[in-house]
Amino acid sequence: MTGEAGLDLEKHQKEVLDQVTQASDAGALDKLRIQVLGRKSALSQELSRVGRLPPDQRREVGRLANSAKRAIETAIAEREAELRASRAGSLDVAEAIDLTFPAPRPLRGHPHPVSLVMREMEEIFRGLGYDIARGPEIETDYYAFEALNIPRHSALSSPVRPTGATMTRPTSRSSTSSRACW
Repeated sequence: MTGEAGLDLEKHQKEVLDQVTQASDAGALDKLRIQVLGRKSALSQELSRVGRLPPDQRREVGRLANSAKRAIETAIAEREAELRASRAGSLDVAEAIDLTFPAPRPLRGHPHPVSLVMREMEEIFRGLGYDIARGPEIETDYYAFEALNIPRHSALSSPVRPTGATMTRPTSRSSTSSRACW
């Protein structure tokens, strides 16, 4: 069928479909898509003229133009998929693996078995509703004794501990609990 400008839609569709099957790469196919389906293409101009046709021709020309456009779009999409599949099938191993890409870093070390057991025990106690409190390795006199209401005794006057020092090793975990409670 011929539109107002005399474009034979069926003939145009066949020619374009032949060009699509002859496209050898994605670049040529993209150029063809722009040439055939672009804003200034003959098919787009024919579609824009449909509104100016007499009502008896408008329906038939519009139907033919739209079906031609859909057929061309489908053929281009199928050819694009074919070209992509053939490109993927022809890749060499050297192209598939980028040797310049940095390799993943190897994992270094692992947690100590005692640390793993401690974490597992902490999770068990957390599950039972307990809180885990961590304290310092060296404790001040205040938290080690006075905050716990423990009177000064021989531990404070130990020969290992210099006179007048205010830091000591924690006597028990209760010094940490005095920090956590306050």
